[in-house]
Amino acid sequence: MIDGQIDYSSYTRAQLFDALRHIDRARYPLNLANLERALAVAPPGTDLNLPVNPVPFPAELDRWNWGAFVLSWLWGAFNRVYVAFWALVPVVNLILVFYLGARGNRWAWESRFWHDAEQFRRAQRRWAIAALAVTVVSIAGAALLVVSIESKLRNAEPTKLAVELADKNPRVVQLLGAPLAVGWFGATGSLQEKASPDSTGTHLTIKVTGPKARGVITAEGKKENGQWKFDKLILVPAGGREPIDLAPKTEP
Repeated sequence: MIDGQIDYSSYTRAQLFDALRHIDRARYPLNLANLERALAVAPPGTDLNLPVNPVPFPAELDRWNWGAFVLSWLWGAFNRVYVAFWALVPVVNLILVFYLGARGNRWAWESRFWHDAEQFRRAQRRWAIAALAVTVVSIAGAALLVVSIESKLRNAEPTKLAVELADKNPRVVQLLGAPLAVGWFGATGSLQEKASPDSTGTHLTIKVTGPKARGVITAEGKKENGQWKFDKLILVPAGGREPIDLAPKTEP
């Protein structure tokens, strides 16, 4: 205890109560020593409820703030940096997030009362951890979505049918070999499933690899009465060779 180092008579009861209320209870217990510590940071006449921190911004805190950069307006709401709400405006947010990352520490320090730099660092470290977690989850979610869509296209019925027709084409077998394989991220395009299976349509670009060479299949068609019919089905071999028409020939 360091009782006696501060003249309590210079403080009002309200100021003493306010100092107690602002002690960081997660780190410091409520005792006389920490009351004096809080009063040493906020001298007589300091209103701890003011939105502006009376303590000058420490130079060692002038660094990038990942919580402000990634979580922008959410970070701003909790740190009373209300300019961060401009991050909700399209186009403006592309510029503002970089300002928040670069100036976030200073703005947060000046917008709230902090006992010391260590308390501030702990608070912003929690925001940085939250930003990292959001980033990891977002990247994982996006990757899962891409893999899911690609897997659906790669294993779709029109994709398999197009590759099967290519495997049966003598010229394809001569140039690329057989069987053809579709690797990961080898199928792109759209597979539109509407109210009725008979109205399903597709537009696919399929990258295939054979024992001899590679090629790209372009397939456009629709499903009618349970059967796929291609309006366009061609394979372009690698190396600038002439495209090969894979569409089944219909008898007149």
